[in-house]
Amino acid sequence: MTAITNIIDSNKYGAINLDALEALEAEIGCKLPTEYGDFLISNNGGSPLFDCFEISKQDGDDRLSSFFGLHTGPEYLQLDKQLKVFKERIPDKLLPIADDAFGNLVGISLNDDSFGAIFFWDHEKQLNNSFSSLIKLSASLTEFISSLKEDISDDPIERILDKGSVLGVRLLLDSGYDIESEDENGRTLIEVASIKNKVEIIQYLHQRGAKLRTSLQLAKKNAMFFPEHKKSVDLLQSLMK
Repeated sequence: MTAITNIIDSNKYGAINLDALEALEAEIGCKLPTEYGDFLISNNGGSPLFDCFEISKQDGDDRLSSFFGLHTGPEYLQLDKQLKVFKERIPDKLLPIADDAFGNLVGISLNDDSFGAIFFWDHEKQLNNSFSSLIKLSASLTEFISSLKEDISDDPIERILDKGSVLGVRLLLDSGYDIESEDENGRTLIEVASIKNKVEIIQYLHQRGAKLRTSLQLAKKNAMFFPEHKKSVDLLQSLMK
């Protein structure tokens, strides 16, 4: 079995059911790349200890959010559910295995000529449903995970929001940070949390007196493409009543 380390929260929602693994292979019409099958058996999801990777020289760095698994945890972390959500939008031979904080995907190729290679799919720059619209990240899953780096940003606020840490937000505000401070894009903490679908942070910031401003509009825009973002929409609508 291929050994891949640097994964935390392995099997957070339970070990994989081998019947579910066989059902996935039946659905995609082929056996999974061996190291990815081994990865699912060992980890069934989880987050990388180091989460930053280079998309390309032109596009710069990004941060991985979580790996999908075959479990009964949140739907946005379920591999089979995400496959159905993106099936009509991504290449037929690309299996989504992880995402970033902005709804972009990291996928593994099932194509004969690139079997097991790792690619990046950008939902904003999607040109078509072919591999020509993807960016190759590495030749294998092991190589990709080994290439992950520590945080790309020195901005602790960005890291707090990406990780969905309510404790981090509380400590930030308790230290004197202005809850209505704007980032370089003119967005406040609660607006960024709404974009990133960080429901618990949205709730906490509202309790601390944050103004909603354009939070609902931003959440609705993402929910048009990513069903899991409806949680933020529902919460924000309730907070506006």
